[in-house]
Amino acid sequence: MSEPIQQDQDDFHALLDADEFFSQIPVLNQRKGVTDSDIEVGLSTLNAKDGQTKIGGVLIVILPELQPDASQGPAARYFVRIAIQAIVQPSFADDATNGIQKTVEDLCERVRQVGHFRSFGRANTFMFDGMEPIAAGEGKNSYGIYFKRVGGDSQVAKVAKPVITSAPATLPALGNDVTLTVPGGAAGYYTTDGSLPTALNGTLYAAPFNVPAAATVRAAAVQSGFQQSEPATLNLT
Repeated sequence: MSEPIQQDQDDFHALLDADEFFSQIPVLNQRKGVTDSDIEVGLSTLNAKDGQTKIGGVLIVILPELQPDASQGPAARYFVRIAIQAIVQPSFADDATNGIQKTVEDLCERVRQVGHFRSFGRANTFMFDGMEPIAAGEGKNSYGIYFKRVGGDSQVAKVAKPVITSAPATLPALGNDVTLTVPGGAAGYYTTDGSLPTALNGTLYAAPFNVPAAATVRAAAVQSGFQQSEPATLNLT
């Protein structure tokens, strides 16, 4: 899942960075590491993007956010939400010689136009999802511009649940003999203390085993390439 989400952020960064409207405005990618110093450099005369010296504005492509989709099923569905933060320092931007001569609203409007209805060649398309002020420090104007697309995990099949059966031991004082029936190709793991059995904390099933009375046997099936099965439970009295 993480790779396409990471690619969403990188693609938004590349798209905005190459847009002519932002040719004199630094576009920073938060995933690459953005500090307060980077922002101050981007706003000031230290900015030298493409050999330009215009000052007063910067964009930051924020790390993506995942939001749940109410229509959940066996494979998780979610929304990928990307935020672009636009920051303008009017005292620099309005300078008649060196300023970018753009307001923060100008930057936001262009980001909205460029980012809306973008799929970057993948299945789902980003849509404009609102804009709101973000605090950026004294003397700065800042907004977040948001875009959202639907995402989802590919469903990974689960192994079928094993079956637990028991019969009284030959000697009643020995409790019960327990048998697991596990789907073909899978391995069975069991516990007798009521804890969830896994390949790490369970006992690998090889043959019927004896369990004293008043125990809770739980078993799960594990197979490479599949999700672990739901546990089967048998309470012995």
